[in-house]
Amino acid sequence: MTIKFLSGNQVKGTSTERPANPNYQTGTIFDEIDSGKSYVLETYNVRTFTASGTFTITDGSGYVEYLVIGGGGGGGTMYSVSGNSGGGGGAGAFREGSLYLSTTTGSSGAHTVTVGSAGAGVAFAANGANGHGGYGGDSVFDSITAEGGHGGATTMNGSMSAHTNTKNGSGGGGAAWSGTDTGAAGGAYGNKGGDSTAATYGYAAAGGGGAGGQGMNSNSGYNYAANIPMTQYGGNGGHGKYSIITGTPTIYAGGGGGGAYGGAYKPSYGQAGGGDGGYIGTSSTSDGTDATANTGSGGGGAGVNAGASGDGGDGGTGIVIVRYPKTMTATGGSLTTLVKWTEIT
Repeated sequence: MTIKFLSGNQVKGTSTERPANPNYQTGTIFDEIDSGKSYVLETYNVRTFTASGTFTITDGSGYVEYLVIGGGGGGGTMYSVSGNSGGGGGAGAFREGSLYLSTTTGSSGAHTVTVGSAGAGVAFAANGANGHGGYGGDSVFDSITAEGGHGGATTMNGSMSAHTNTKNGSGGGGAAWSGTDTGAAGGAYGNKGGDSTAATYGYAAAGGGGAGGQGMNSNSGYNYAANIPMTQYGGNGGHGKYSIITGTPTIYAGGGGGGAYGGAYKPSYGQAGGGDGGYIGTSSTSDGTDATANTGSGGGGAGVNAGASGDGGDGGTGIVIVRYPKTMTATGGSLTTLVKWTEIT
């Protein structure tokens, strides 16, 4: 049917006729005749915090929507220059929801915002003496805390050292060793890191967990240039998760890739801005790469090739985004405006 304009600001049509980018005035109601649902066109303000600050409500009250993501964990490093690569860092916790706030909640309407720091990738040291990748920092908005991701594992002192995730983000990927190194468990708002199992032809590491799935296990590959199966690839990081709080679908909180073993021709991949696992390729080092800032994704683990040392990549810093109706006024962060349909319940 053709859209019908009724009295006032009311419009009737089918669900396919309700425009995604409407040119109607705020407050317009669209009745879908096929679904029986009604939507109101509303304008929202969106405040994005890429660094710590304060969200202050200066007028009004209502439900505000939030996205809070902790900092990503750092990548692990190798045990020695001749073997045992490092695991990918886990993503920071991914939390979305809503809170009722007003000028009288918090400290006279002021709500502290903390953006989690990036977990440090581990610098190489003989026998893995520098330990595992660092945790990402916690991000906080009002009563909501998204803790940082767990760091990728490193083989230390000739054995696997315990690497237990004690936070609510994703776990780091397992490091390479002669047996199986199980990736760290995911917290309440994350997923498990992948497992690393030594193969006949190498010792690669696993990917860190992401908000959308667990990290991938290490896997054997084939060196086609040399025509021998002597390459083992690190596992990819776990998938990230999308948010549409800004109006544009954006993916965050992916795991970092695990380090490769041998002359790999491609790295393992981090997800959602997570760092790639280290590999030699055409480079003389095998560093894991850093994650993209303000994604909360994990850093890449260091790879291995005889004679070349590598460091784990840093995780990505976290982010906090707050969306609220334009009937409220507030300050803090960077401001954008979003016009969207909201279902009337």
